[in-house]
Amino acid sequence: MYLPLPPKSMSNLRVAYPVLLALVATTLACSILQGQPAATPTPPASETPQATATPPPSPTDTPVPTPSKTPTSTPDLRATAAAKSTQAAEAILAQIETQLQEINRSTQQGHLAWFADEPIDVLVDQYGTTVYVPLESDLTFSDFVLHVEVTWDSKTGFAGCGIIFRSEEDFERGEQYLFQTMRLSGLPAWDVELWRYKEWQSTLTGEIKFSSAIDLAAGSTNEYLLVVEESLLTIYANGSRLGAVTILRRSEGAFAFFAWQESGETTCTFDKAWVWDLTE
Repeated sequence: MYLPLPPKSMSNLRVAYPVLLALVATTLACSILQGQPAATPTPPASETPQATATPPPSPTDTPVPTPSKTPTSTPDLRATAAAKSTQAAEAILAQIETQLQEINRSTQQGHLAWFADEPIDVLVDQYGTTVYVPLESDLTFSDFVLHVEVTWDSKTGFAGCGIIFRSEEDFERGEQYLFQTMRLSGLPAWDVELWRYKEWQSTLTGEIKFSSAIDLAAGSTNEYLLVVEESLLTIYANGSRLGAVTILRRSEGAFAFFAWQESGETTCTFDKAWVWDLTE
């Protein structure tokens, strides 16, 4: 059952309705404001950060400039020697190419393994003596071309110069091959021998050979090329082929230059020496 409102209640409703709208609007505004971030409060003047002045550096803090030094050249002897060695090697490569071509070889096979920077003198001044000079303690090869120019001078008629190759480390007593040239009764002679324990074992050429290609005059210079490939040794003197010898006992070893004489004094000078390694 519905009871009608009295007229006075209707009047009060009309008066309260605008107030109700205002209250709703106020509530909505508060809700919206609560969803926004609060404004950052401005700190009071006493809390505002102040710039700090940097004090000037004290005299002890002032950097002192380091006086510049004039660079001093410090010689690197090892580097200098290596550079000179490289330059010298490059300088003789053209000569090596020409010399290899004369024996039907080429620098396309193998490489330059060693060369002498200066002449090597071997002096003998005692009776029945042989003196040798190893090239390098760790210089060992199997197949190679060895070139050298030998100048000999002797006060006797029986003396010689030579090359030890494919030798054991002990040149004094080790097994080794040797090629030697000698002045024998006014004739230029040569041979290839096998030695061991300081004693002659055999003459691989069968006997001493003679060749007019060798200049035996005192103070003369002869150019030699030894070509060793596997078991074959081929020898050239001043552009002429002296001969070939089979070498079977030793397949590799070290080098030395030597001089010997019967009496008096003999000097053998080994110059422009180099070794071309034929192995790859």
